[in-house]
Amino acid sequence: MEKKDVDALNMQTELDNANATIQELKQSNMDVNDLNEKLQAKIAELEEQLEAMAAAPGKAPAPVKKKPAVPEKSFKVDKTEYLFTVPQFSHSGSIITAEEALTNKDLLKELVEMGFGGIKPQPQP
Repeated sequence: MEKKDVDALNMQTELDNANATIQELKQSNMDVNDLNEKLQAKIAELEEQLEAMAAAPGKAPAPVKKKPAVPEKSFKVDKTEYLFTVPQFSHSGSIITAEEALTNKDLLKELVEMGFGGIKPQPQP
């Protein structure tokens, strides 16, 4: 085997290793995003409880509104159908429900492009 063939083989191996690492990092990023969204939703719930407690010291806090359900409706971006896996999420400093997001095509496209962990491709029948 010639040196240039060995070099090409070594470069291909390095490229394959780099691609595998990229895939692992993408999955880790999706996992972290998913966990972050769940934590943001919990923080919003706790902030509501804290506000209720501050508004009426010495009294039991008012029941906190139940968080919205995960919508069953799918959405399409670039010929792929997606489903939300979280009922709400934080985006640009705001809490957005999945139902609200379904009405904003630009936001949906942005979520897909960033690899947001609160959505997943809809399984094909």
